Amino acid sequence: MSTQKAFVLKKPIVYEGRNFFGRKAQLKFTPHSGEIPGSWFWRGPSVSKKMHEIGPDIIQEKNRRIELVNRFGTLPVYEHIGVLRFFNLIGNLEIGGIGWPPYDGGAIGLWKAIQPACVTEKINVPLYSVSKTVRYEYKNMRGGRKAFTEIRPSSDGRLTLDITRSFSGKGTYRHVFQFPDNELLEHICRAKPLGYPTVLYHLSRVVSPVLNWPHHKSILWPQEHEKGDLLREIVHHATLDTLGALSLLCRNGYFVGHIVSECSGHEADVKAVLLANECIVRV
Repeated sequence: MSTQKAFVLKKPIVYEGRNFFGRKAQLKFTPHSGEIPGSWFWRGPSVSKKMHEIGPDIIQEKNRRIELVNRFGTLPVYEHIGVLRFFNLIGNLEIGGIGWPPYDGGAIGLWKAIQPACVTEKINVPLYSVSKTVRYEYKNMRGGRKAFTEIRPSSDGRLTLDITRSFSGKGTYRHVFQFPDNELLEHICRAKPLGYPTVLYHLSRVVSPVLNWPHHKSILWPQEHEKGDLLREIVHHATLDTLGALSLLCRNGYFVGHIVSECSGHEADVKAVLLANECIVRV
């Protein structure tokens, strides 16, 4: 157990916006009074559908994103939702929604919508970690380096992320982050995804007003940034994505460990989380 500041959801909220394709979408969040205090659940829009506790058993990696999956459908881009678990957003949270959720490139809009519906409390939070180091490595080099996600046990009861990204012609950037740190986490939640392939930049800029696609400014386009700023922001969004994957290991509390992400991506994050789930322990 660790005594930490927590945000406890006290009333339902509906977060509305445009999904990745520019269509209207919404997510519902309710403070659920279930059997496992502090856990997160997911169900579709109908109250008759079964709730699923959110964890590694209902995820898949697909096309550079993480999805929740059950027989009723999918909830894509879960990493931009799950990252909020590291604010200690708790209280048997229940997420309702199927299909592409509201999307603004990161997670800060969602957090700013949820936060006013919460009260802050100092509570005892269960901590979870791995009993041994697990690692998933890509077969091929990425950015001229070995690429992998490695999850090590926590030695200090904190969550440490060591994130490195390398790009040909642009250099390498590495940063080490430690959590809990809500101010840092808010900054990470503002990070934008990399616009890729970069040749889509001009097409996006031209057609966005015509097709009512609102996300051109929610993307990190290399053409608009100096090399140093670009690499830093890429690492920040990689940190957001990694936290979103790790949130699946939180159970009814908070996941701690030492994570090394070397030129990695969603595929390795998901594979490493699945390996970690086999040796999860309470600390």
